[in-house]
Amino acid sequence: MRFEQRFALIAALALGLALAWGSGAAAQTQTGGGAGAGTGTGAPAPAAPDHGDTMDMPFAKPDTSYREDEDQYDEGDVTFYDEDVPTRGDSLYFVIDISGSMSWGTYSYTGLDGNTTTGNRLDRAKVELVRAISALTEDFHFNVVAYHCSSSRWRPQRVQATPENKASASAWVNALEATGATGTGPAVALALSDKENFTVVLLSDGAPNCGASGFSGHLNMINSANTQGAVINTFGIGAYGEFENFLRQVAEMNGGTYVPVN
Repeated sequence: MRFEQRFALIAALALGLALAWGSGAAAQTQTGGGAGAGTGTGAPAPAAPDHGDTMDMPFAKPDTSYREDEDQYDEGDVTFYDEDVPTRGDSLYFVIDISGSMSWGTYSYTGLDGNTTTGNRLDRAKVELVRAISALTEDFHFNVVAYHCSSSRWRPQRVQATPENKASASAWVNALEATGATGTGPAVALALSDKENFTVVLLSDGAPNCGASGFSGHLNMINSANTQGAVINTFGIGAYGEFENFLRQVAEMNGGTYVPVN
């Protein structure tokens, strides 16, 4: 081979090697790290670990404490005069009017034996109260207040609704007799003195006339005593006019309902 041909071949090979080396160096510059790194074709970054649909995060402990603003009422725990009475918690007080006017009238109703019978306001009220007490489940605690111008409790404090206690309370109720005038405010205040009870059922013919000054005095006495925010449901026996309005006000001002009965 002539000298000129050899020289041209060597020069071409040298140029090819130089170009190949330059391309490799450029590739190294593109895939390197640093703030000026581009989007070259180097190895991809490690994938983030897969935790699935739920992550194992530290959550706060559930708050199971009682909140005053929560609805804590259970429908149908107690039935009185065939009406479901909402209760808060597992306790209640029955407050029954035994004033002289509760002996008025003659009514037809179903007795505890299932037969139709007749009696006055108090006769029927006692049957309805005994029926409600008998239906309480043993997880309930209860008490009964009876009143005319003075008030009396069946027990000094609420007791569990065991068969023995329910039988005792029923016998106490059945022995009640109508007499005197109507001191509704002091009687309901007595029931409300149990600050761990949050449901009261008041049964009356609606004419408070002793123990406080006027209807407003009785209302103020009840509202002032209800510092725990108990619900008071009222049942008016033959109540009408201003007497019915009084019982409605007691219920409405204390979160309860008024139910007219005969």
